[in-house]
Amino acid sequence: MSWYFSELQKGSTPTLLQAGFANKVLKALNALGNITIAPDSDDRVEYSDEGVYIYYKNTAQDLTTEISMVDPDDITKKVTITIENGMITAVTEGSSGYETKSVEICEGDSTATYDFVVKS
Repeated sequence: MSWYFSELQKGSTPTLLQAGFANKVLKALNALGNITIAPDSDDRVEYSDEGVYIYYKNTAQDLTTEISMVDPDDITKKVTITIENGMITAVTEGSSGYETKSVEICEGDSTATYDFVVKS
């Protein structure tokens, strides 16, 4: 189904005051206001009075996993990305389980400080 509306001219019909034409415009706008995008086995677009449905071929439908990454600016934090059926379903922050510890070591007449990453 496709919609095309010509420009309205002052003093000419149709106008938005005519119920039939106004309802056609509203039906088209309502469909555009309800767009659904979802994975499927094929790429396609479907139109109806209820909405527009955009389907895309999901090449990673069987991919379900979690990926955790330590924050490079703060190793005490991590970000976990959850992927279900090829789609990212959640991104969460949490504790990485690591922290830094500083250790001072005497070397001759001077002291040096070293930072180590340890499991907390």
